[in-house]
Amino acid sequence: MQLRDLLTLSVGFINPNEVLWELQCSTGWLNICELKYATLTDDVTGQGLLLPATNLRMTDGWIPEFDTKMAQLLRPETHTLVILNCYVRLFVIREMLRVLILDGNRVEKIDIFESGSLFEIQFLSAENNQLTDLSFVTRLGKLESLGVNGNKLEVLKMHWFKNLRNLNILNLSSNKIKTIESAQMQSLPIEHLLLEHNLLTEFNTKHWQAHNLSYLSLEHNQLQSINTLQLSRSFPALSSIDYDDNPWNCGRLESLQFNLKTNMVKNYSQSLVQCKDNESVHTISLKMPELIDKSEEKLNNLERTVGQLIEVHAESRKISAIQRKFSKMQILLLQIGEGVSKLQKKYDLLRASVDWFDFYDKLNY
Repeated sequence: MQLRDLLTLSVGFINPNEVLWELQCSTGWLNICELKYATLTDDVTGQGLLLPATNLRMTDGWIPEFDTKMAQLLRPETHTLVILNCYVRLFVIREMLRVLILDGNRVEKIDIFESGSLFEIQFLSAENNQLTDLSFVTRLGKLESLGVNGNKLEVLKMHWFKNLRNLNILNLSSNKIKTIESAQMQSLPIEHLLLEHNLLTEFNTKHWQAHNLSYLSLEHNQLQSINTLQLSRSFPALSSIDYDDNPWNCGRLESLQFNLKTNMVKNYSQSLVQCKDNESVHTISLKMPELIDKSEEKLNNLERTVGQLIEVHAESRKISAIQRKFSKMQILLLQIGEGVSKLQKKYDLLRASVDWFDFYDKLNY
């Protein structure tokens, strides 16, 4: 949906001449009021005034805090609100908004207006701000598109999105994301996920169920490897992926590209991608998490079979003992996985030290 369409969603526009502020309210589009160079501070609240128009756009002004009092200046009929380049630091979302665009401000925090009503917002863009937390989105159950690229997110917590059953597009590019947290199995309806230009060293999707995801963007991160087993399980509908400009391990990059080719995924980055590490020992260490997942899958399948046998032959103590052994083996696999992760970190530190000494030796010549 184009911005022009988004800005003309609602009807019942109040006459542009009915402007309670001494500001120009004009635009070439029907049902939109534009206030340029608006200054809104605490002194305008508490006067019983309302902001003009049903669809309101404010640009190049000074609105440092759009707090609860300021949010009450919006008319109940306001469905579209655009605030661009107005130095907003705090913003409170009203329940009746359907389209909200806050690009190019300095938003550090977004809060929810507590009214007891359901939130109608479907499109939210807060590009190029200072956000470090997205917990506010848990209340926005009708959200279909979320754009928070160009912020300061470092940790991405997937439980933020667990209530967003309509979310199709999630743009998290150009942040500082290093870690993705997902502690339990979670269903995600998203179709387009953009994570380029972040600081990801690992892309763990073990607990993801994004069966509708068709496009994934991972360019310009710090990825050396991707667990292809998790990739296939989590994104069975994946049809297009971009992953160039990462410090790929050559062996793991080859495995990824083979997996994509096998699953008929359009590999737009293939001709651009270069690998930077061809050490076989490092390749094996990077592959270990994938091997552990495969072993865990086979153990789970075997455990289910044993469980079925126990249901049929409940009196068999021997089978029960076997099941306990399998449980212990699963715990052991988890411990092995943790050990491999620690080993890989030590290996990376050692390799970094060796590279530094090589650089130092070159300076002596």
